[in-house]
Amino acid sequence: MFVSALLAVMPSSASAADPPRGKIPDKYVGDWRGVSGEMSAKTTERVRTATITKVIGHTIKSFSFTVAPDGKITGSGEASYTYDQEIDADLLVSRQRRTRRVEGPATVPFTIAGQIFPDGRVEIQSTPKQQLTVIDNGKDRRQMDAWDVFMASGDLKVKEDGPKLIIAAAPATTPNVKVEWKAEKVDKCAIPNLCQEVAKARELLESYTATKALYEKAKQSLKSGDTFAKIQNGVKAALERKTGKGVEVSGETGGVIRYKDSGYALTGRFADPDGYPNKKAGEADPRRSWDVDIPTRTSPSGYTIVDQVSAAHEQAHVDTMTQAFQQFKDRKWDWNTWQKYSSFDLTGKDLATYIDDEIKHYDNGMKFLKDFLDKCGPSCPAP
Repeated sequence: MFVSALLAVMPSSASAADPPRGKIPDKYVGDWRGVSGEMSAKTTERVRTATITKVIGHTIKSFSFTVAPDGKITGSGEASYTYDQEIDADLLVSRQRRTRRVEGPATVPFTIAGQIFPDGRVEIQSTPKQQLTVIDNGKDRRQMDAWDVFMASGDLKVKEDGPKLIIAAAPATTPNVKVEWKAEKVDKCAIPNLCQEVAKARELLESYTATKALYEKAKQSLKSGDTFAKIQNGVKAALERKTGKGVEVSGETGGVIRYKDSGYALTGRFADPDGYPNKKAGEADPRRSWDVDIPTRTSPSGYTIVDQVSAAHEQAHVDTMTQAFQQFKDRKWDWNTWQKYSSFDLTGKDLATYIDDEIKHYDNGMKFLKDFLDKCGPSCPAP
């Protein structure tokens, strides 16, 4: 299967509340990264003749989010969860002990949404992307919802810690409960070998500008029988002629696409989409309830700025393809249409949909690079 690939000259190797009127400070806008995050709690209660002991917690392995100019927060992360419940019941003639424990390792990805307001107030929450598998009494497996890693943190505000901007959860006041997490604003210029990164960003911006123009030119002259592989190879060859440098594929999206049915959370096995009869758009198809898993690959370049742009470019392709799969889920496409699109098998004039997507993502990459150079470039004048 052919995949969408990112071409560039490379070195060899929340809340739903509406924000109040007013503009948030520019210093809040941009990327934030998680510094730490964990929760632990232990409770013991007596219910009639039973003693219930519960130990729960989580550790945020990583998280990051971006604050838009309007204060909207979007991001993602990953956390490991623990849950251990024991019920010891005294039934006079006998004692019964029941348990429920998370089957590990219980690592769950999550999305982040929220809002920063003009006065610095922050609302933020996470949404787990899958459930936890718990084992009852050492044998019976069932699904249980994971929880918000930010624990509906209240009274949050952006704070200044010397030169840093931070958002941190206030310590919990409930006995036997610990809730802690912290994020700080990312200073894009605080990276090793800054001037080397700036020089590479200038080179990559020039390459992106040329690549985008080549795709725009290719779109204007699509012919019957043209394939996306042919278009990409043509852009690659033209870019090499223009720059006099070798062009490498720094990332790709597509590969072997996999599917998750309702049993995936329990078994961890991907579903086999073959063997189903194709149903017309609008008709029922069991696969419409599935979720799609689209792989990406990026090649480390040795430059932080290049790796960030490459990863963002491929993730943007994943988002586009996921939206396309939603067309199938919503009964607007049949399976064959999705298969043809996701295999990059469209030809001729229909290739415009792929090329438009490439152009959009190169535009986004150019904006990222320009923002980086506007902020960090003055520290490193061009030779």
